Amino acid sequence: NNLNYYPMNEDLFTNPTLSSRCIFSKILDENITETNLLKNVSQIARYTINRTMKEGVQVREIDIFNEEDAKIFDEINRDTEDRIDFEIRDNTYFKSLKNNANLEKERDDLKEKLEQGKVNAKKATNRLKEFDENIAIWYKKIDKIKELKAENGNVINLSCATFIESGQDLIYFTSGAMRKFHRYEGPYAILFHMMKYAINNNFKYFNFFGTSKDFESEEATDYGVLQFKRNFNGNIEYFMDNYEFRNAIGKIWKI
Repeated sequence: NNLNYYPMNEDLFTNPTLSSRCIFSKILDENITETNLLKNVSQIARYTINRTMKEGVQVREIDIFNEEDAKIFDEINRDTEDRIDFEIRDNTYFKSLKNNANLEKERDDLKEKLEQGKVNAKKATNRLKEFDENIAIWYKKIDKIKELKAENGNVINLSCATFIESGQDLIYFTSGAMRKFHRYEGPYAILFHMMKYAINNNFKYFNFFGTSKDFESEEATDYGVLQFKRNFNGNIEYFMDNYEFRNAIGKIWKI
């Protein structure tokens, strides 16, 4: 105050021209590797990321100067402002679908053994029930995929994000996600992909960027987004206020 700096008591969440008072970040020390990364996030994040891998969600870098990529990016950001990069169904997904055929073969083999009296009847009956339930689940997935393909084509754009490399920080800067494809959890797939990128490129911090000062209240504007970030087991960093500086002739700077 003696130097003519005056606290504004405002930040990014009340004035978009200012910096955020708080950020959420995760330290990437030598104990966190690509191999054990999933052990260093919450159970919710671990389960969700594993599900995206099983369902074949893919991640790629886009070229914002490419007209087609830019159109995708813009469309996702207009639809919602939620999360991460760009997802494509690939061979990984269809490999997982092949599990359905394997299940049917195993079920038929077990039926044959049961009819021949080669296995315990009670155990085999219970196991057959499990096979039937799992096969039914896979057929529901196949039907849903056919429906999505007919409506949207072979490639479905789930979500997008921008990241900034700044010194020791890889910053998760902006993001968006398509509301109607929310259940495929594109944002989790992208963050997992980019956290591995940060580890492999020796960044010290994965910076999830700003959060409002009201990080305990469910009424906070970004409460849901903060809970999403918290699933990656980081910490809130609280900085000094934004300040106005007024010099002797009255010119004002905001810092």
